[in-house]
Amino acid sequence: MNFGFDSPEEEKKFIISEGIIPFEVKCDICGETHYQGKGVYPLRKVSGYGLFCCDTCYAGNWDGWNPRLEAKLLDHLKKIGVNPPPRNGKGWLPREF
Repeated sequence: MNFGFDSPEEEKKFIISEGIIPFEVKCDICGETHYQGKGVYPLRKVSGYGLFCCDTCYAGNWDGWNPRLEAKLLDHLKKIGVNPPPRNGKGWLPREF
């Protein structure tokens, strides 16, 4: 669930205000550190790729993964032994498969 925080620090402050010790999580796409706990889950699993992605990266790639991310995604799929999915109508890797 995205509470619309403007920064990871705001995520952390909110979680602490709820009396919970937040834990750090990193987006596998952009590398940004976020904080999770007490109903704040800024990352989602991108199943076919076996990655965790922040809401910003996920929403920003609704029409397929931006080509600048392709090498990173293909390297990851190769490391985990998964064949790349068929490309979408734009010729991009789909966000989910």
